[in-house]
Order: sequence, then C-alpha cells, then structure tokens
Amino acid sequence: MRRKLIVAAIAALMILVVSVPNALAYFSTYVRIKGTAPLHLGEKVTFEEGPSEDGNKLITLTVDEDSDDVFVRVKAFAVKEVLDNLTYKDTSKWTESAEDDSRIYTYNTVLSAGDTVTLELIVDAEKTGLKEFNLVVVYEYCPVIDGAPDWTGENIHIIEDADQNGGN
Repeated sequence: MRRKLIVAAIAALMILVVSVPNALAYFSTYVRIKGTAPLHLGEKVTFEEGPSEDGNKLITLTVDEDSDDVFVRVKAFAVKEVLDNLTYKDTSKWTESAEDDSRIYTYNTVLSAGDTVTLELIVDAEKTGLKEFNLVVVYEYCPVIDGAPDWTGENIHIIEDADQNGGN
C-alpha cells in the first residue's frame, strides 16, 4: 500500500512538472507586463564605431547572415560649427543630406545578408574654432519594400551608439 502511495505521489509530481511550462506560456501570452523588449522579425544590422587610421570617425554597418535585404542610413548630430566642417569619404556610395541639427548619409544601394559597408566622417577641427566637441552618430535601417526604402517610421529601427561600443 505504501509503495502505491509513493508511485501515485511521483506521478502527480511529474504531471505538475510537465504542466508548468504550459502555465507559463499562458501568462506570457495573455498577461500584460511592464517594460519593453526589442522585436526583430526579419532583418538585423550590427553597428560598430571607432577611429579610422587617420583619427576620423569610422562607422561600420554589417547585415547579419540571416537577415532580409535592407537600406541603411547614418545620422550625425553636432553643433553647427562641427556640421559646417564635416565631410565624408567614398562619396560614390553614400549620399549626404542636411538638416538643421544633423547630416544624413544614405547608402545608395540595397544591402543583403552578410554585406558590410563603412562610412568615414571627417571633421576639420581647426576650422571649427572649438577646443572640444562631440559628434554623435546613430544609424537606421529599414527593410526593402518594393525595391525602395520606407523611411516613414513604420519599419525603421533606430539604435543609438552611446553605450553600445563606448563611442569616441
């Protein structure tokens, strides 16, 4: 009799262990919680920033191996004196546009899985007249929809560089 009771207790315990993941799935599906989490459905681009050999700001964007096709652009924010003296290398592959507080550099072609592109930003520090300045860089990417970028905001992923790689 005691053996049957132990077997029954073990069976009940096994049923509980098996049913716990289902209960957790219910709560993660139907219960609201506070906080946010990134959701990446089909594309992902990795951002790296550091100094180039000449001491300029070098930005490297790499599309993950399992990513869908994307368009990328880089935004540089700084004070007017810095933006007025900001140039970039490889002008055949990037297009520059200006806004009041930033410069936008758009890569001219579609990037596919595994592609890597670089953008080198150059500031003529002597012409700025500043002893110190910051050049903040963020990047955006969006999926290719009907062969064109959709920069409306619905499909844009923005990630700031501030704490990702330490900045420079």
